[in-house]
Amino acid sequence: MKKTLITIFAAFALFASTAKADIALSENLTMYGYLDFWLDGFDSDTANSGNDLGVQELEIGFAWADDGPWSAVYELSIDGGDAVAPGGGETTSVATETATVTYAASDSLSYTMGNILSYQGFEAYDATGLY
Repeated sequence: MKKTLITIFAAFALFASTAKADIALSENLTMYGYLDFWLDGFDSDTANSGNDLGVQELEIGFAWADDGPWSAVYELSIDGGDAVAPGGGETTSVATETATVTYAASDSLSYTMGNILSYQGFEAYDATGLY
């Protein structure tokens, strides 16, 4: 069982490093995203030891750019739900994580306006940037 799990994790690591791609929806619009999930309880050798798989976050982003100086980004974050709802069960939240419009005045200077979810514009808040 342990050998099988190591093989699965190695396959996920290999796939994750090569699975970066933007999906072209139109000439100027692309879509991208990631799925952040977790595995828990694989420390027992019994068949039904309470192994658990959960989704932490699904993020879907859209990027628009034309040949001019304007571009835009919109990212939608869907939380897998660790909180417990009032009636029992888990909750799932959907929120706009990033919504920006950028004007490139030149190759060296651009202005970005909107909800960036970053203090200085380069911190990694997403799971894909937290190594």
